[in-house]
Amino acid sequence: MAFLDTVFFKSAGWLVVFILFCGSARAEGGPLEALDIDGVDVSANYTNNIAGNPVGGVRQGFTYADSIEIGVEIDFGEIAGWHGLTLSAGAFDRNGRSLSDDAIGNVFTVQQVYGGQTFSFYTLFFEQEFAEGKAALKAGRFSVGDDFATADLYELYMNYGIDSNPQTLGLNPAFTTSPEAVWGATARVDPAPGWSVLAGVFQTTAIDLYAGHGFDWAIGGGDGVLLVAQGAWSPVIGKSGEGSGLSGRYGFGGFASTGQGGPEPAPATHGFYWQAEQMVYREGKSGEEGMSLWAVAVLMEPLGSEEVPFQVNAGIVYTGLIPGRAEDVVMVGLASGQIGDVESGFPSGGGWECVMEFGYRIQLPGEAFVQPNLQWVLQPGGSGEIPNALVLGAQMGISF
Repeated sequence: MAFLDTVFFKSAGWLVVFILFCGSARAEGGPLEALDIDGVDVSANYTNNIAGNPVGGVRQGFTYADSIEIGVEIDFGEIAGWHGLTLSAGAFDRNGRSLSDDAIGNVFTVQQVYGGQTFSFYTLFFEQEFAEGKAALKAGRFSVGDDFATADLYELYMNYGIDSNPQTLGLNPAFTTSPEAVWGATARVDPAPGWSVLAGVFQTTAIDLYAGHGFDWAIGGGDGVLLVAQGAWSPVIGKSGEGSGLSGRYGFGGFASTGQGGPEPAPATHGFYWQAEQMVYREGKSGEEGMSLWAVAVLMEPLGSEEVPFQVNAGIVYTGLIPGRAEDVVMVGLASGQIGDVESGFPSGGGWECVMEFGYRIQLPGEAFVQPNLQWVLQPGGSGEIPNALVLGAQMGISF
């Protein structure tokens, strides 16, 4: 109980600070009105995940986790006349515990805001666009998963096996995902309408990215390199006017790392991923209301070196299902993966783990939402020795 009290009051304190900061910064005549200037965008958001497993797992439990993020983007086109150039910086503060670690014993963690439970500086990068946004260069500190193997639909889910990126990618030391930032650079080109090609090079390192609160920017002698590239096609089916038609996106990507030395050596690895999402029904001729299907698959090699060498996710998202609630979202998702076997050094594995998720996001005024959530964890850890777990919880957030 003391743990929950500490976490709750710390999170509530941060939330109050952000509400006052952002509200006063934007309010006419407010004490921080000077920060609300053209070309400088200050943002903040708070998200929490509460979850408990009344059935199954290693034991029954209940945990709370949250993430508070603040970011600044400077548009040099507006403040200095250097068009297309932006500078972005961000930090986060995470609190709480993981139900998967404490009570269930599964791999696809049921709370997406868990990870890096401390205050840490995250992103710092420049991005320059060219040819009216048809090409761009980006360089600085950010994660591979910020730009690769991601989609907006994934971020609706509470399970970290789905949210932002398929979790198997983040389990690979070379493929960093939020909130782990390394040195990197990307180049994007849109060669034709509906087509996009993205390539990047990133640092791979054994440095603890949280130990220095995100300020350890060293490049060690044992650090390696990750090369990654992806291509995507975004067709619109049945387009007859602006905002109409059924939009989709189909992509393929691959990456290869050189491995790394140091106190925590990692082998050279490579992998591939396939992504697909397609709106299949739209309510009316325009707008966002309607149903979309999505799927993603990841293959990691060499197979014996990965905790989850193969993962397949899929889902359905419907926006505006209930009349009068045009911004509410109902989602169904599936995360399924092969867990590395015992001989390869993964004590729980050898089989498959599968998580089914059901959620309904209730959009509230002021960029806030409440999202009741149900997850069913099948064969936790892949061993078949842990009972299937029912997880009940909610995800809540507010943005400024």
